[in-house]
Formats: sequence, structure tokens, C-alpha cells
Amino acid sequence: MYAGTVPDHYIPGKSDNFGLDLDYKGTGPIYENFIVKGKVLSNKVKTFEGFSIESINVKTKRSTGKIAVGNDGSFVFELYPEDEINKFSIKVYDSAGTLVELDEESANSIEYKVGHDQVIILPHTIGLGLADDSLFVLAKEGSVLPYHTMEVFKTTSKVTAGDDDSYISIPVYNGTANRASNNSLVGELLIGGEKVKKSISEKSDVTFTVEIDRSRDMKFDVFVLDSGERFQFNIFEYDNLDDPDLIKRKFKEVINKYESIKSKCHMMIVNDKIDAYLNQIEEENIIGNISDFIERSENDEDAIYQANKLIKKLNEILINIESYFGQKNKIKNIRSLRNYVKDVVDDKGNYEDKERFERISDQLDEAIDNKDYIKVDKLEDALKEVKDDLVDPCEQNKLALNYLIRFADYEDEDEELVNDLKKEGRKAIFDNSCYRIHNVLVQLASLRIRDDEDDDKEDPFYENRLQKY
Repeated sequence: MYAGTVPDHYIPGKSDNFGLDLDYKGTGPIYENFIVKGKVLSNKVKTFEGFSIESINVKTKRSTGKIAVGNDGSFVFELYPEDEINKFSIKVYDSAGTLVELDEESANSIEYKVGHDQVIILPHTIGLGLADDSLFVLAKEGSVLPYHTMEVFKTTSKVTAGDDDSYISIPVYNGTANRASNNSLVGELLIGGEKVKKSISEKSDVTFTVEIDRSRDMKFDVFVLDSGERFQFNIFEYDNLDDPDLIKRKFKEVINKYESIKSKCHMMIVNDKIDAYLNQIEEENIIGNISDFIERSENDEDAIYQANKLIKKLNEILINIESYFGQKNKIKNIRSLRNYVKDVVDDKGNYEDKERFERISDQLDEAIDNKDYIKVDKLEDALKEVKDDLVDPCEQNKLALNYLIRFADYEDEDEELVNDLKKEGRKAIFDNSCYRIHNVLVQLASLRIRDDEDDDKEDPFYENRLQKY
């Protein structure tokens, strides 16, 4: 039974007083009528002909007026909630219009709270960490549960049967940051050589299925097409939160991140927003409070949840700080992206695509002027979505590969290998082989000399993870 349904059954005893049997939903939206069904009951009368009933909002005094009761005592109210919590009194009148006394065991009022039907949704975004440390979103925050999806990936390394040192790692994160490691790790699925019956070759196709039930428990099914083997994993909601060792490890990771960011800030001129974030960490004593909660967790079950909550908060603040690093180059890059997307929209888009692009472009100019770099990041994603909706991924890889073949610079010591890759790349483009195009693109991208405008830090690559093609 739904928690908001309030059946109030009155069974008349030997009393000559009257009683009410009510049935209504006690939770719902505000400013919308809700229905209350009921019956007047009594051992005193055989028929309720001429009886009436009235309901009055205790706070506003709004009344339904007298409503006729059916001969069998049945009635229906249509009430109007006007506050977060509403109480309605009830009065019953006999055929002569005289107020009758309700039994002390009977309901004599209706209570209604503002709320909504119990639609269970996913409270956070779930994604996989891929080989390039990008986040592949499996289920977005707000997805209605139960939820089911299936995606196809490729392995980036070989798993040899019986070899404990070879494995596939599939980390699962909560969060929306583009870089997977900037989100909260909720679990890691490992397929090691000791588990497989047949060796899994590099670039093997893998289907990844996730099911999330209404209690937010997650079931993962990994099927390797080449070997025909299936591996299943479960992650239960809050399962990891009762593990103090895991929380301590997460705390250590976020502290290391915090110290690294502070070191960067000491070597640069920081803006007011970075200062504000760093001051927030100090003023709210977030790190000290996390440490205290972890120490108390042995004797206080709730403390470990509080520690995890603050770790998430600290991580979000650090992500916000990082978003301000290297903004000069970032703005230049996003403007170049916008110019490219404009060309794509002009060439392939319809009227709606052009309107969508113009709206994003205007918002981007405003965000840059206001130095709202968090919004800039979101608008960059929005531009990429416009591009992805109009350009085939294989075509995008062709363009990128053509650029690397024609314009990128490489070290002299790699000349022979680069020339072979360029030759292979041109042939792949001619054959329209998307798989080979992507393969050569990744190799040339790893060999090219990065410009001064590129990030100082090379993008990570985890050879034991999956890739999405």
C-alpha cells in the first residue's frame, strides 16, 4: 500500500454515536483538488436519507458547504489543499440539520501533506571509466527506475587465461565530470586471467549490460563475444559506504588531490573564485570533520555516511577549482570548436539545429564575459552534442586523421613509424574502414609533438580498460 493512502476504518460498536469510514490519498500536489471517499456509519439509524456532511479547512476556514449523504451513508468530498500541511475538520448533520456527535474512536478530520507519487529515480549519474579516463554515461541522474541499458565496447589489452597479472578493469563512477577520475568511484569490476577459461585477445568486442532496480541495486553483465564467456557483478546501493577501509582510501585520494591543487595555486595568481573555494574548505573545516567522522565510525554507524558525504562535497569543490586552471587556452579552444560546429550546422543542419546552435553560442559569449567557467564547460558539452547529432563519428575521425597526416609535427626518431602509420591511415580512409581509421588516429595522436597551447599534463591512458568506438 502506498504510504500516502489513508484508509481510516471505523467499526461501530454498541455506542449510539456516529462514526466515519474514510478512504483518501494523504499525499499529493498543492493547489489541485483531491478526492476523499467515505461513509457515515451508525447502529442508531437504518437510513441516512436527509443527512449531510461538511468539511472545513482548519486554517483558512474554507468550507465545502453541506453535501448530501447517500441513503447508505456514502459521500464524496473534493477538497483543495492550500498549504504544505492541511487539516480539514468534518461535521455531520442529521435530517433535521442538527449536528450529530461522532464516536471518540472515529476519524473526525482529514490530513493532507504536499508530496508526489512514489516515482523512484536514480539520484546520480552512473558511468564507466574508459581507457582515456573519459566518462561513458550509462544512466543519467533522474532516470526512472527500474532501468536497463546495453552498450558495446572493445578491450585495450589481452587477458591470458591463468595469468593473474592480466586483467580488464571496469571502474564504475557516480558523477558527471568528463574526466572519469574526477567523479566518485562506487565500484570496480575486474576480469582477471584467473577467471577466464579462454584468453581474451586485445580489441575483443564486449557487451556491457546494466540493470538498476527500484532499490538502486545495480547488476552488471559483461559478455565477451569472441570467447563466449559471461561475467556478472553486483553493486548494491550504499554497499560500499559501510566499509571504513574504502572510505579511508577515498579520503586519502581526495587529500592527495587537495594538496596537489594547493601546490598549483601557490605557483600561480589565483582569481577570487578559487580563493573563495579554498577558504570554504578551511572555514567549514571539511577535512577535519571528515577525519573526525572516520574516527567515530567504529562506534557510530551514521558517521561513515557523513564522512562519505563530506568527501563528495570536498571532491566537488576541488573539481570546481580545477575548472579554472588554464582557462586562457580553454577559451581559445572552445571558440575554435564553436567555429567548427557552426560550419557543420550551416552545412548539414536544419532550422532547429541552427536555432539551437545560436542559443548555445549566445550563452557561451555571456558565460565567457562573466568568467563563469563551470557554465562554459557545460556549453562546451552542448556544442559537442550538436556536432555529434550531425556528424558521423567515423567522419569525425577521418577529419582528425587527415589533420594528423597533413599538419601535425612528430619527433625525428619516430619518422619511420610515423610514415608507415600515415600510409596505413590514407589506405584506411580510402577503404572507409572506421576501425582502422580509429586505430591509426590513436597511434598518431600519441606520437605527435604537442603544441605549447596543449595542456601541460598528458591525457592518461589505462591499457587495461575498455574503449568505446
